[in-house]
Amino acid sequence: MSEPMLLKELLVSLTQGGQSALITLPVLAVMWAIGVSQTHRYYKTYREDPMLLKYFVGICLIMNTIICSGFCFGTYYWLIYCRLPSHYTALPAIIVTPGLAMACYGTVFLPVAVQSFYALRVWLLSGKNIYLALILIITTLTSAVTGVAVLVRLDVGGTIFIIYDRFCRVAQTVSFTCTVACDITISLSLAFFLNLRKKQTIKSTQSAVLQLMLYALNIGLVTSILTLVDVVTWRTTSPEKFTWVIFYSWTGGIYFNSVLVSLNARASIRSRLNAPITSTRGKSLLAFDIDGTTPDDDIQLELSTMPL
Repeated sequence: MSEPMLLKELLVSLTQGGQSALITLPVLAVMWAIGVSQTHRYYKTYREDPMLLKYFVGICLIMNTIICSGFCFGTYYWLIYCRLPSHYTALPAIIVTPGLAMACYGTVFLPVAVQSFYALRVWLLSGKNIYLALILIITTLTSAVTGVAVLVRLDVGGTIFIIYDRFCRVAQTVSFTCTVACDITISLSLAFFLNLRKKQTIKSTQSAVLQLMLYALNIGLVTSILTLVDVVTWRTTSPEKFTWVIFYSWTGGIYFNSVLVSLNARASIRSRLNAPITSTRGKSLLAFDIDGTTPDDDIQLELSTMPL
C-alpha cells in the first residue's frame, strides 16, 4: 500500500475508531467502579467464606483493574497521542503497547476464570457428571487458546489491522463461539439441576431456589448476548470504525460483576426466608457447595454459602 493510501486509511481509523473509544471509556470506568464497590461489600459481608474464594475474588479484581487501566491507556494513545500529525503512523502499533496488550490478555483470562468458577459449581451440582465437565473444559480451553493465539498473532505482526486477516477472523470466531456455548451450557445446567433439587425442599425454601435459577439464567443470558453482539459487530461493521472494541472492552467487567452479584446475593436471598432452612431429608437445602471441599456424602446447598 502506498504511503498516501496508508495515511488516508489511518486518518479514517483515527476519526471513526476514536468514536468507539469515546463510547467505551465511560461505561468501562463505571463497571470498574461498581466492581470495586461490590468487592468491598463482599469482603465486608462474607468474612467467613473460604480463603480460596477470597483469593479468587481478589485475583479477578486485579485482572479487571488491569483491563480497565489498559483500555484507558489505549483510549489516550488513540485519541491524543496519535492525533499529532507526526504520530499518525503509530496507530497500528497500539496493540503492542504494554498497557493495551495486558488489557487484551486480561480480557481473555478473566472470563475463563469466571467460567471455571461456575463450571466447578455445575460439576458438583450434577453429581460430578464427567461428560458435562468435559464439555465445559473443552469449550473453556478452546476459547482461551484461540483468544491467546489471536493476541500472539497481533504481537508478532505488530499492527492492530492484522485482526482482520483470515487467521484472526477464524480463530476469534471460534473463541467467541466457544465462550457463548460455555456460558449457555453453564446457565442451563445450573437451572436444570437446581430445578431437580427444588423438588427435595419444603415449600418455604422453594422460592430461594427459584431465585437461584433466575440468577443462573440471567447471568448466562447477559454474557452470551454481549459476546454475540461483539462477534456480529466485529464481522459485519466497517473495519475502520472498530465498533466491536466497545463490547470487547466491556467483557471483563461484565463477567467480574456477574460473579460478584451472585456471591453478594446470598444474604438477601436468605433474608427472604422466614422459616428455618431444612429439607425433607433433614439436610440444609440442596446438594451444592462453594469451595469444593464438602464430602461427597454431605454436599449441601447452604444459603449462607451458595454460589449463585
